[in-house]
Amino acid sequence: MRQDLEVLRSQLEHLQQVASQLSQQLAEAAVQLETEGSLPDLQLAVRLEDYQREFRQLRTSLVRRAGAGGAETSEASPQPERLTELADLLAGRIMRHQALSLLDTLLLVEHEDGEPFEPLEQCQTAARQLMEEIRGAREVRTIEAAVQLNEGTHPFSSLVQLVTDTGQLNDDDWTRCPEMVQEHFGRAMAVAAARGRLHPPGGGDSGESSSRQQADEEQLERQMPV
Repeated sequence: MRQDLEVLRSQLEHLQQVASQLSQQLAEAAVQLETEGSLPDLQLAVRLEDYQREFRQLRTSLVRRAGAGGAETSEASPQPERLTELADLLAGRIMRHQALSLLDTLLLVEHEDGEPFEPLEQCQTAARQLMEEIRGAREVRTIEAAVQLNEGTHPFSSLVQLVTDTGQLNDDDWTRCPEMVQEHFGRAMAVAAARGRLHPPGGGDSGESSSRQQADEEQLERQMPV
């Protein structure tokens, strides 16, 4: 899905470049027609037809795929007629995909002992509810939580970052993420995440890097407010 969105983004950027070039060429042709009476180059009409065809192809691709993860638009909806509308449609699809991907990761997190861990279960229940809301939304950008997930400011983002990206966390993140997790999900969840007791998809680290991570996590736990 992500690769599909990147292809669509590339096609959109190409069309934006073509539109800019055509705008300049049309302006020059209009000046020549007004001042000299010169007819525009017939190749300009060909380029306009090519642009129209590529625009319609991109629009079709976006509309057909919109139903896969939500419904910014559908074939029954009014069709976008402007490139800016296609850009907005694609931006909504990317936001929906990124938010759902993060929630998918969160739903795969497990406690190290394999036993039910109530704080995590409650968190994942809330994540499933948010996932259904995002999937069913016609315009995902109206959902504040979806925007926060994309910006990395949602509590779910902090939890996933703490569980999966410990090796890349800077000092500010090591302070911010546990505090946000504790505030929204409780101290038990924050401690479990900081101590590496919550495993992301694919398991955890081992060896020297794991020992170093454990030392960092133990220090972080001691710094947590009670």
